Amino acid sequence: MRTFFSKAIATLSAILLIVGVGWTQNLIQNPGFEEGTGELPDHWATFIQTGSPEFSWVSDEFHAGAKSICITHTDSAMSSFYQKVAVQPNYKYKVSGYIKTAGVEIGENWWEGGAQLRIDGDVQGNWWDNMTSRVYGDSDWTYVELEITTTEDADTIEVHCKLGEGLKITGTAWFDDISLEEVEAVGQWFVNGDFETEDPESPGFPLGWELESNTDELGTVNLDDAVYHGGSKSCRLYRPANHGGEIMIKQTAGPEPYGLVDGAVYKFSGWIKTQGVTGGRGACFITAWDNHTIGNVSLHGDKDWTYVEELITYKETDWGAWRCYLGVDSTANEGIAWFDDIQLEFIGVPPEPPTDFTAEYDGTQITLNWGAATQGSNDIAYYLIRKIIQNDTTGNIKKNPGFEEPNEDFTFPDNWGYWSYGEQANYAWDDQNPHSGSFCVSMDHATGGWGMIYRRVYPPEGSTGCDVLIRGFI
Repeated sequence: MRTFFSKAIATLSAILLIVGVGWTQNLIQNPGFEEGTGELPDHWATFIQTGSPEFSWVSDEFHAGAKSICITHTDSAMSSFYQKVAVQPNYKYKVSGYIKTAGVEIGENWWEGGAQLRIDGDVQGNWWDNMTSRVYGDSDWTYVELEITTTEDADTIEVHCKLGEGLKITGTAWFDDISLEEVEAVGQWFVNGDFETEDPESPGFPLGWELESNTDELGTVNLDDAVYHGGSKSCRLYRPANHGGEIMIKQTAGPEPYGLVDGAVYKFSGWIKTQGVTGGRGACFITAWDNHTIGNVSLHGDKDWTYVEELITYKETDWGAWRCYLGVDSTANEGIAWFDDIQLEFIGVPPEPPTDFTAEYDGTQITLNWGAATQGSNDIAYYLIRKIIQNDTTGNIKKNPGFEEPNEDFTFPDNWGYWSYGEQANYAWDDQNPHSGSFCVSMDHATGGWGMIYRRVYPPEGSTGCDVLIRGFI
């Protein structure tokens, strides 16, 4: 049993760092050639360029485990065991393994003969760029590795354990413990979130962003050096009068060094300003894969620079990632929205929820209980902290501390929520008993139970944790 509130928040930064550390998974099936019921190991096929090579699955030679694969040439130029593997586009992968040779010949050119690992399929570069160093002659088990980069439309590559290339050779080669690991995204870095850089091929348009609209009269998008939140420019989206519909710019990219990872959590933040935005969805940031309004903040009318922030779980789709959006109705008013200082931060990949999770309240503290399998692990702490902050969209608590600003339906102060345990409490946005200003908040219980009116807050930017002083009037 663990008491949560006393320690969990203090360890948030450390947990996020631990969970966010890069992980490796071997994408090769049956990499050690230990599994199979026929003459050859499961998940591996064979390829013959010329001649009649001998393919065998052996137990008298191996690097680890109890088996390996073997190729023998007497009259062949190139042959291989190979496996097709699903990959992500624009990603760097590392292929590695162990090779042993007996009497393997090589040719005069650096790429002729020998035993190697080779990657074919949706990879960048020439075919000779995607092979490991050669192992030849009589060599004991030798480790080889190579990094390759997939193409922008990649979905599959082939990993070949091959003998020979370019000319007929003789000899025998054994292969074992083959690995293919994802290293990092390449060319997917989120860029120009501050809109300071112009696209040299499209003057006035922000570099790295793409235009989208659902109508022909889409309005305009341009960099604005007269209105901005930070730096010297912002991005201005304009819808003309008497034209409804939407206009948006989008970018499909993630931050260094991870890019976009399916299921990973990202912290998205940015600023929006509006003028004359009527009807429609208004001005907002959107996650393209589920059409979610980030931070649940959508601005209408004339609003000064407004900060938006939320932790987002990315889901890989074909629809892109992040959008700056302006949607208006077809009134006689034109609508303008400015966007600036967008930031994207990789947080980590959440573990699975804990098993047998329960919560108890004894009147003074909350005690959380969970299954023995996750006792004392970072997984449980990360999961609980995510439950607290996953819906945080408000940033710093200094916003609306006096409860003066209403939410959209004028029923409760903006950016504040409430929660009850046991019998439902009554919560009110109260204009009869303020300490200062025009409003306060109140709550009462007619029966047993407890509740709270709350805000969720991040530590200061770049902080690894902080002490917090909370003060107010009751």
